[in-house]
Amino acid sequence: MLNRISHQFALSKQGAKNYLQASCLSFINTIVEMLPISFFLLFVSDMLSFISTGKPFKSIYFYLAFGLLIFILIALSNYFSYTSLYVATYTESAASRIRLAEKLRTLPLSFYSRKDVSELSNIVLNDVADLEGAFSHALPQINGIIAFLCVAGIGLTLTHWPLAIVSFIVVPLSFLVYKLSFYYEQKAHKDYFSLLTEQSEEFQETIEKVKEIRFLNQKQTTKKALYALLEKQEKTHIKTEMATAISQGLISGILQSGMGLVILFGGYWWLQDELSLFQLFVFLLATSRIYSVIIELYEKLSMVRYVRIRIDRINQLYQESVQEGETTPVFPHYDVQVQHLAFGYHPEKPVIEGINFKAKEGQVTALVGPSGSGKTTVFKLLSRLYDYTEGSITIGNENIQAIDTEYLFTKIAIVFQDVTLFNTTIKENIRIGRNNATDEEVLQAAKLAQCDEFALKSPAGYETLIGENGSRLSGGERQRISIARAFLKNAPIVLLDETSSALDSENELAVQTALSALIKQKTVIVIAHRLRTIETASHIIVLKDGKIAEQGTKEELLANNQLFKRMYEYEVKTFDTPIVK
Repeated sequence: MLNRISHQFALSKQGAKNYLQASCLSFINTIVEMLPISFFLLFVSDMLSFISTGKPFKSIYFYLAFGLLIFILIALSNYFSYTSLYVATYTESAASRIRLAEKLRTLPLSFYSRKDVSELSNIVLNDVADLEGAFSHALPQINGIIAFLCVAGIGLTLTHWPLAIVSFIVVPLSFLVYKLSFYYEQKAHKDYFSLLTEQSEEFQETIEKVKEIRFLNQKQTTKKALYALLEKQEKTHIKTEMATAISQGLISGILQSGMGLVILFGGYWWLQDELSLFQLFVFLLATSRIYSVIIELYEKLSMVRYVRIRIDRINQLYQESVQEGETTPVFPHYDVQVQHLAFGYHPEKPVIEGINFKAKEGQVTALVGPSGSGKTTVFKLLSRLYDYTEGSITIGNENIQAIDTEYLFTKIAIVFQDVTLFNTTIKENIRIGRNNATDEEVLQAAKLAQCDEFALKSPAGYETLIGENGSRLSGGERQRISIARAFLKNAPIVLLDETSSALDSENELAVQTALSALIKQKTVIVIAHRLRTIETASHIIVLKDGKIAEQGTKEELLANNQLFKRMYEYEVKTFDTPIVK
């Protein structure tokens, strides 16, 4: 039962237990809130007994004591119901976000290539917030209301079963209206959430590309597109709310008409002496409460229906496949062997196939080739950012797909061309390379990566804030922070996406000096965008159209007089050609 609840509402096991507890307390609270009506009925019974038989009223002290007891019970019931519910809600909300963040941390890069950042942030923030609202204001109350209606129905049936049937005859009709509106509203909600995600993506892209929008004079075009999207969302939202309002109005009208039936049939049976006046009072008070509770039930169900799509999205994220691997081997060496490697971003369309090479420990292995040849794809597979579909990649004869990913990443340092930085200090951005590093170790890594040159120019030194994604740093400074992270990690394997192709000569020299120190005695695999940067590489693999065209040393490849030589001669020619003639 707990597993079913956990899956149905995207809750943890503890959250499911808390949900059941809150449902029980909600039921008790609903029953306790009926006690004032019981108090009133007891008083009416006393009064009718006095009128008909002259039997004296109960003591005023009895009613005072009974009233005080009801007050205490209601206060305690509300307190325990409220605290149990909201403590459980906010505990589960925090736990859900932690579980989602942990899940996102374990997913492969291929997952992120299929999903937009705004969609994922919507799931973690907005979807969980809406689920939190449903958990605190709907789910436990629904169970409490259903239990209360069962008890109330049994009580009314025992009081006068024919009038009980009359009282509940409108309920199936109201439920039919609710079900008929369900399918339309669900589609409307799905359309609305789809537009909400699209809107979030559009706004995010507009903010990220605001510089290009201004420079290219696209302000009016962007404005029109955003306004059209907002107008479409507004119409969809209004349509959704109108559908809800119409169904709720019909349901309320049908249920309230039940009061007329109770008065009509109850009055008739009272005149026929088949029903006492007291029983009629009981039915009038009970059904008025029951109908309002049923209306509340439909409102709560609508709230749950509203978050159903949110729950489905959360569950879909939980069901995404994570990268497997459990072993933590001791590697005899750090040679990287690639055999019969094949991969496609779409299964029916391979990007690379038949890739075979060996990157030896203590040597530099370079991947070169024209744009679109598959260099970056091989790089991603080597770092296990993607999982290959055929073949194998081994480190020290151990298949990387069998290795625990956390353990594997301790053995690999990656220096990307596009560096991701965080809005914190230079020192803390470097410390990301190894979170438990001391300040002395961080500063030593920074020095080796040539970071002193720019960091110490600022009065705050390494405590200088660098802005969002390092916006206050130059390209070369960003690259040196990335290299400092790799120094700090001190992994035996270095994967390097050549970083100097877009740098000025001063920054390029600093970066190349740092890299030369970084790669000593390590297994190095580098993507080369300029052939002159890998002239001393021990082994060069030339890729073309997702396959290896040739491989060897620079001298061997030039002697082959094939693709590498043509690329080399073209680079020499273009390097000597001025941009402006």
